[in-house]
Amino acid sequence: MSVSYAAIEIIKERISDLRNKKILLVGTGKIGHYIGKNLKNYLPDSKLFFTNRTDKKALELSRECNATFVPYSNLALEANNADVIVVSSAAETYTVHPSFFTKAKSRLILDLSVPQNVNPAVENIKGITLLNVDEISLILDKTISLRQAEIPKALLIIDATVKEMMKWYRKQTNNPLLRKVKTQLYELSEIHLPSQFSEEKIHKAVSSLAIQLHNQNNKGCQCINALSSYLHMN
Repeated sequence: MSVSYAAIEIIKERISDLRNKKILLVGTGKIGHYIGKNLKNYLPDSKLFFTNRTDKKALELSRECNATFVPYSNLALEANNADVIVVSSAAETYTVHPSFFTKAKSRLILDLSVPQNVNPAVENIKGITLLNVDEISLILDKTISLRQAEIPKALLIIDATVKEMMKWYRKQTNNPLLRKVKTQLYELSEIHLPSQFSEEKIHKAVSSLAIQLHNQNNKGCQCINALSSYLHMN
């Protein structure tokens, strides 16, 4: 739900096959740092190239994200070769210009900078799609609305899961008693009913007790009923 992640969603939506596509990140400040991490995590099959006006910052993030470091002096050349350009620099003037693009190819350019760092005239070049931060924010708002609409469904899932867990927990609280009754039935059978001993009957009596305890948690009466049921089976 962040702008940095919205950029990833837009790239995935606009470009069907990202394998070996060259993605150039221009600007590795705070927002650029998040974008770089998202590019690494969500677009692992793409070729990542990072550049920044301060080369040191771009170099550090490149190493962290397994990307190729691009000296800022080579920005025009790398932009011309890129398939996707994400600009998150904080310059006061345009840093990406129409003159950069001499190679005819389809490109997606996302300008997340405020003010804009991509010259709007770039959009007039054939094959280039340029989206600025306002347009990306509109897409982000739609995404947020869709996710908020899913909240009631999530709450229903949580409620159902909690009820199932409580049901399971209530069953577990009776386990020590059930084990004790089972042991006593074994002892009773070995001492008093050796010729009629049946593990199946003991299991049936204990299972019946478990059901009764679940429906009506009256342990004393239910244990007597289980014993009575077992004796009647024999």
